Amino acid sequence: MNDKNLIWHGDSNYLYVFQFGRLYTHTGIFINGKTKSAFLIDAPFGSYEFLKTSVLRDIFVEALLITHCHWDHIGDDHLFKGDGAKVYAHKDDRTVIENPKALIPYAGSDMGLTPCIIDEFIDDNSFLTLAEIGIYCRSVPGHCPGSVIFYLGCAGVAFVGDTLFRNGIGRYDFPGGDKNLLISGIKGKILSLPGDTIVVPGHGEFTTVAHERENNKYLK
Repeated sequence: MNDKNLIWHGDSNYLYVFQFGRLYTHTGIFINGKTKSAFLIDAPFGSYEFLKTSVLRDIFVEALLITHCHWDHIGDDHLFKGDGAKVYAHKDDRTVIENPKALIPYAGSDMGLTPCIIDEFIDDNSFLTLAEIGIYCRSVPGHCPGSVIFYLGCAGVAFVGDTLFRNGIGRYDFPGGDKNLLISGIKGKILSLPGDTIVVPGHGEFTTVAHERENNKYLK
């Protein structure tokens, strides 16, 4: 196990965060050491080969949770699915995840993505039990229509994709973006979490809910 990337542990449970791809996209990995099972949050290009030969050696990945459909977060999703992981995402991101050619009018290419069929759609306020722990799911559109955040109450950690960054917010000038929806969603769905919640954005520095309440000028 790589302690540098370990951000929480309790009993035989471990939560890691790694960065992959040319945009240094965060991937969350929760491992239940007793059951030898795990789930992932986002699967950027390069995540599969590295993780399967390191922290996930001899571990079954039972699920992949997708924060949103942008290419830098889903490059290896089909590889984990091919090994038996169940894929969870919001229905509003289905088009791109299942048919990357939908990106061509906006990006000029499909970014080299392989289609991946979603197994279960996440709704606002969905609650999942994976690797024997609970995950709260909240829909926060605005960066893109299907953006979802995942709150792991046992660890006090929220994975927020590209909705919120330290002292900043996600872009809203992509297709389907909406500044007002994004800000209202952050205030209602993320800043309402406990103040000491560690916020893991899709890229960049971690932050906390309390820090963003006090310091984020975009949310005043």
